[in-house]
Amino acid sequence: MGRHSRQDRERRQDSTRLTSCTRGRILSLPVPQDPRRVCSRCVSDGALLVKLHSRLRRNGDSVQPTVWTSNRRIWAAALLGYATATLIGGILYQYESVNSLFLLGGIYGYAGTIVVLFAPRDALTQKRSLDISRGYWGLLKQSNIAILCLLSITVLVSTSAFNSFFTVYLVDVLNGSRLTAGLAATGTTVLGVFAYRIVGPLNDKVGRKPVFMLGAAGYAAYFTILYFVTNVVVVTVLWILPIYPLVQSAAAALMSDYTSAADRGKGLGLLESAISLGGGLGPLAGGLIADAAQLQAVIIFSLVIALVSVGSSQILLKEKPRITISDSIQSRT
Repeated sequence: MGRHSRQDRERRQDSTRLTSCTRGRILSLPVPQDPRRVCSRCVSDGALLVKLHSRLRRNGDSVQPTVWTSNRRIWAAALLGYATATLIGGILYQYESVNSLFLLGGIYGYAGTIVVLFAPRDALTQKRSLDISRGYWGLLKQSNIAILCLLSITVLVSTSAFNSFFTVYLVDVLNGSRLTAGLAATGTTVLGVFAYRIVGPLNDKVGRKPVFMLGAAGYAAYFTILYFVTNVVVVTVLWILPIYPLVQSAAAALMSDYTSAADRGKGLGLLESAISLGGGLGPLAGGLIADAAQLQAVIIFSLVIALVSVGSSQILLKEKPRITISDSIQSRT
């Protein structure tokens, strides 16, 4: 009895910690003294890992980091390009005619076309998936995807209804300079580069739904303060705050969770279409309200839509349960 007790105590002291690649979780597996038992345990756990990996693949899940976390560098690079364009555009808008902005846009457009034409063939292609695609209509019939698209439209209507007139509000109403408006747009994109590197892992740590709701609530607070404050510096600082990465990162992560590998591109395409639709309806609504009343009424409209987005997200948005291999192994042992 004493010899077995001593062996058990030594076995617990010699336990090692094995790192799992499933979302940063740590597995603790005791290593016995007998080499044959070590091999037996490794073989059984290895077989379990293979089975769980196959099950996750069939369910459309992934044992690797989320698509959004791995692609945040692409969004950061896109924001750097947008930041340079808004900085140069702000300077040209201040000292040159408006026609120079069309020339700047044409230069960036042709430059992007040339980069795509001369890009390596494998840089813009993806390996074919073995999953069965459901198509766009099949994705839209899935309730969680339809709700996510509708909520994204709502948030974008709220933000773009006033933000599309921000330069007019800052320059004509608050008597700010046009250069300040350009620098504000540059500032929010530059901060967005760093914000995406934070909110990407945040989606994996605290969940997609809390991050999405935090972004919608941030817009509600933004429009509330904007309604009562008319100081140019304060308004500019509020504009610079990068709130949009919260909503966009969470929406993209949710869409990646809702879709399989075969439909992920279609799902993200539907999400971008919803965002574009909301970005088009917002300025239309804002313009109609501004013509009928004034820009202050547009702020109230954006605030109401933002509050509706927060409440709807809390009630309707569903986050897919995340399955980790470590949890399954611990329940088995």
